[in-house]
This record gives sequence, structure tokens and C-alpha cells, in this order.
Amino acid sequence: AKEKGDKLVRYTVELLKSEEAAIEAVRAELSKAAGWAASKSDILRAGVRLFAEQRLEQMKELLAALSTVSKGKKKG
Repeated sequence: AKEKGDKLVRYTVELLKSEEAAIEAVRAELSKAAGWAASKSDILRAGVRLFAEQRLEQMKELLAALSTVSKGKKKG
């Protein structure tokens, strides 16, 4: 539920190819089962909500289990 005055912002994230593939698999499964495809943004936003509901210890475990990703392209 969007709160009053809560606006969408453009946000760039870096994902591993396997994570991108997982998002596409979820989209395909939803499309097949529900008859509609969620956007990538919808899937990521739902994931953020689920993550935010976790206890701190669970958050730390989930983050520790992630593969490390380089921190973007250096400019200049």
C-alpha cells in the first residue's frame, strides 16, 4: 500500500546473472499460474518488504549468504 506522499524513485541495482534469471523465472511462473506478469520492479519491491520483516539476525544471515558483487564501474 502506497502511503500518502510516497513517490516512486528510479533506483539502479547490480545483480548477478543468476539473480536476474531467478527474477525472470518468478515472472514466468506468475504469468503461467496467475495469467499476468509482474514487473521486475514489483518483484524486487516485494522482496524488500519481505526482507524488512525479518529479524536482524535473519537479515545478517541472508546478507552473509550473498555472493560478493563488485561495487559498480569506476568513473574517470
